[in-house]
Amino acid sequence: MSAHVDQIEQIESDLLSLPREARARLAQALAASLEDDPEEGGELDPETADYWEEEAERRYQQYLSGEKKALPADQAIAEIRARLRK
Repeated sequence: MSAHVDQIEQIESDLLSLPREARARLAQALAASLEDDPEEGGELDPETADYWEEEAERRYQQYLSGEKKALPADQAIAEIRARLRK
């Protein structure tokens, strides 16, 4: 294994030993850093942006047609957290 891979594995191990709240904060920071890459001008690449625009429109149309119902944010977040715990 290369030294770089060893470093990543050590960092991962250290981070996973942190409390859940700290890990969540770091996960958000890492995700944001991928989205806000200065080399990309802080925006999604056009293909990804197009995909999410189409997905948002599809979901909105499902909502308008009654196929999908909106949930209160606290309920949606609770359901997502429950799925992630499995």
